[in-house]
Amino acid sequence: CNAKQSLCRTGSSVQLIEFLPVYFARSVEIQTSTFVTTQDNVIDYLASDGRVNDVCVVSAGWHDMKIVHLSDKQYVQNVRDHLQMLASVCGRVVWVGLMRTVENNEFPQQNWRLARFNRLILQLLNSQDSADLNIAGIDVYNMTNGMLLPGDRGHFQQDYYRALAKLLPIGQ
Repeated sequence: CNAKQSLCRTGSSVQLIEFLPVYFARSVEIQTSTFVTTQDNVIDYLASDGRVNDVCVVSAGWHDMKIVHLSDKQYVQNVRDHLQMLASVCGRVVWVGLMRTVENNEFPQQNWRLARFNRLILQLLNSQDSADLNIAGIDVYNMTNGMLLPGDRGHFQQDYYRALAKLLPIGQ
């Protein structure tokens, strides 16, 4: 699978792994005649045809930083809404925190803000308000230090993805 594909399927009838491109906590990138937001369309797809979604792994925030006037409060609310939607159709939901980057003032992703977004979402996941969601969180911020592909700000060496896969509750 790679992030440039809109849908990636591998596995057998026993296990299906799909990559669904949801790059923002709330967006209108994928619209249909039925739903306006990407998140609503993904939830509709995941709820379709008696699907069994044992584990849904989600992360958002990297691309959200491109939204100039997005407040921390709105970002957290967007993530909470998205997680609530996923919890309604997934047996387990795992939040993967945001990773470090190589800072470049030409881009909105700065490590101080990535770390702050991570802290806010971990607070959300640990708050009483989110107890009903039962979402597990994985903090990968420090794990990603030095793991970026050469010349890349947001994609990692295979070792990172292998290490992350070992942390996920897939096949457990």
